[in-house]
Amino acid sequence: MISTETYIVAFVDILGFSDFIKKYDNGEMPNVLSDIKNASDSAADFLKMNISQNEHDMFNWKKDFVVKLFSDCLCAAIPINTNYQDFFYNFLFFNLYISTYQNLLMEKGFFSRGAISFGSFYSDENMIFSGALVESVELEKKAIFPRILISPKLLSEIEQHPEKDSKILSELLVVDENQNVFVNNFNIEKCTNLMTQDSIEKIKENNPGHAEDLIAGFSKVKDFQVQENKEFKQAIKSKIKRNLVHYKSDKRIFDKYFWIKQLYEWNYSKTKRNNKFRKYNQPITMAHTAYRN
Repeated sequence: MISTETYIVAFVDILGFSDFIKKYDNGEMPNVLSDIKNASDSAADFLKMNISQNEHDMFNWKKDFVVKLFSDCLCAAIPINTNYQDFFYNFLFFNLYISTYQNLLMEKGFFSRGAISFGSFYSDENMIFSGALVESVELEKKAIFPRILISPKLLSEIEQHPEKDSKILSELLVVDENQNVFVNNFNIEKCTNLMTQDSIEKIKENNPGHAEDLIAGFSKVKDFQVQENKEFKQAIKSKIKRNLVHYKSDKRIFDKYFWIKQLYEWNYSKTKRNNKFRKYNQPITMAHTAYRN
C-alpha cells in the first residue's frame, strides 16, 4: 500500500501568464513564447542540475528534492527531515533554492508569486497527491504581489525550533504591514553566505581538514558573487522600471510592480526609506525606525 510522507512543498507560477498567451495569440507579443521558454529553461536547468558526487552531505540535500514543472507552474518539495539536515535547515535551504528560481525568472523579465507550506505529499512520474500542495495553491492566491508567502502553519513549526532567532532566518524572511511573511528573494546572496559559513562550522567539528578545503574554495568565488549581484540588481531594476511604464494605465497590474519596487528599495536603497517591511524576527517597535542598508 502506498502512502504519503511529510514534506515542505512550494507552488509557484508566473504573474500574468494567461495575458501573455492571449497577447501572443492576438499577435501583440510575437516573441513572448521564446522569451518565456528561455527563462523557464534557465530556471529549470538550475532546479534539475546534477548533484556533485564529491559534495559533502551538508550541501547535498538536493538528492531528496522533488520538482515538477507544468506550463508556468512549479511544484517543488523536500522531506521535512533528511539524513543530514533537520526540519529547520531543510526549510532554510529550500527557501534559498526556490528564491533563486524566482530570481532567474525575474532577470528574464518574468515575475512570479507562490507559497510554501508543509504536510502530506506523494508523487511519482504520473501524479502528485498532496495536502501540502493544496494549501500552497490556496495561499498563493493571497500572495497578490510578486512574492512567495510562508504558511502560518509552517511558521508555527519554525517558531518551535531552538534556532528560530537565528540571523539567517531574520535575513531570509520579511514581514509586511499586514503581517504576511514571505521570502526575501533580494537577499539570498547574503543568506547563502551565512548558511555556508554556518554549515562549514558544523563540518569543522567532525572533519576539520575538509572544512579548510571548503573555506579556501568559498573565498575564491566571493569576488565573483559580489560582481554577479551587481549585475542582477541592475537587471531587476530595469525590468521593474519597464513594467511600471508599460502598465501605468492599469492600476491592478501597476500596483504589483510598484510593490516590488518598494521591496527592492527597502533592500538596496540608502535614501528611499519605507516602513512597509521588517525583518522576520525584528521587534515591531524597531521596524518603524529601521531600514535596510
